Parts: sequence; C-alpha cells; structure tokens
Amino acid sequence: MSSLFSTLAKGGSRSSDDLVFSHRSPKEYAMMLLEQAGITNLESLNTVFIGDPGFDVGVRERSFGRGIEFEEKGGQSTSRPSGSWFLFERLPGDGSDYLRARVFNSFEGAAAEFAVKLRLHPEGDVKITESLSTPGAWQLSFSGGGRQMVMAPFEAGLAAATATR
Repeated sequence: MSSLFSTLAKGGSRSSDDLVFSHRSPKEYAMMLLEQAGITNLESLNTVFIGDPGFDVGVRERSFGRGIEFEEKGGQSTSRPSGSWFLFERLPGDGSDYLRARVFNSFEGAAAEFAVKLRLHPEGDVKITESLSTPGAWQLSFSGGGRQMVMAPFEAGLAAATATR
C-alpha cells in the first residue's frame, strides 16, 4: 500500500502529520488496484470475473438509521472463509438510496469489480483507511457523484459498510 501515498520529509524525522496521500484520479486508483491484483489485460480481467463473480447479499437499513443489516439471499450464507472480500455500495435512487452488497471469494474478484466501477466514475475521492473493527485490515472507499463504495476483507465488511453513511 505504500505505493499509494507519498511522504513529505521534514528535517529527517517523520510524524503522522507528514503522511500525505497523493492526489490521483479514480481511474489511476483503478489501474493500481488491477495491477496489484495481477490483472494486466482484458483476458485476465475476464478470467477473474468468470472464476469469482461474487454473489449478492441482501442488505437493508435498520430502523431509525442505526446502520445496516445483512440477510441471506438465494440460499447464500454470509459466513465466508478467510480470504473473502466484501464490496458495499450506496447508490442514489428515487427518494432514497439503493444499497447493494456483494461477497467475493478472492481479493482479485473484488478488486476487478471495484476497479471497473471506479473507471466508470471519473470524478470522486478514493481513500485507503484502516478498518475500525479489524485493526491491521485496510479498506478502500470511493465517494463521488452520489455513489459510495467500500471494498474490505470480509471480516471487516460490516464496519466498512456502516461507516459509509
């Protein structure tokens, strides 16, 4: 992840105030994400989509705006093995937001879908942050054009999704 930000040195010592994220477009982040996932061309992107298409997980807002909750959908359980990845989206809709959650078996599957969606939205902010619920786990988020997306390890997915509100 160090390639995604740059540091500004002040007299040889560095504090947390010295870390500054490089300004990059969503398209640039998408290209870096695909590269990190080992996806180098359309053929490898297609192979990843076929091998790990992910599956939808039902999601709805709790009453009184107290976060979100997940439900089984189509016989798929939300309990997943280690190494699974979560992608949560909040999309603008008529009168209320539309929520969508998907679970992928691999980083590559989630990265492919997240990167393609980033390429479709040239304006917005991309952030890399440490998960609040799982210290040491990182999540990638996008916000722009009324859309919000979060990609995180499955174990940190619920906290990542609820933090997008």
